Amino acid sequence: MTSEPQTPETPATSEDSAIVEVSDETRKIVKDEMPNLDEEIRAKVEELLEVVRRKAQAEVQAANDWTKDSYLKAIDNAKEAIEKTEQFAKEQQESLDNAVNLAQNEVQTRWDGLTKEIEDFGERLQEAAEAIWQIFTRPKVETPTATEESSDSEAADESK
Repeated sequence: MTSEPQTPETPATSEDSAIVEVSDETRKIVKDEMPNLDEEIRAKVEELLEVVRRKAQAEVQAANDWTKDSYLKAIDNAKEAIEKTEQFAKEQQESLDNAVNLAQNEVQTRWDGLTKEIEDFGERLQEAAEAIWQIFTRPKVETPTATEESSDSEAADESK
């Protein structure tokens, strides 16, 4: 670039007025596609195409960055959701285990109580059976019957 001020008599060259530095690739494309252009117009077209190319690249890069950020954020959200779900499942499993343990303890306590009642009932039946057995198996003691007593008293009266 030169530091001379531009005047109508000194037209700007592509090097003097270049807003952006044009790549060799862009120059080749313009030269191949538009070979008959005036040098000044060719320089402006090259600059315009370079700006458009750079803008497109920047947009693609921004979209890529946004997509990458969105993807990473989605992955983080998914991880967080999985961790919360795992924590919830773990808490539910612990709660279920506690409920099962409580139920098992309650069943065991009731079973023990029922078993004790059955044993007590069995002991009472055993005692009752033994008492009945003793009553049935005890020797009979002869007791005078009413007719025997009256005949004994008559015999005693006669002997007097």
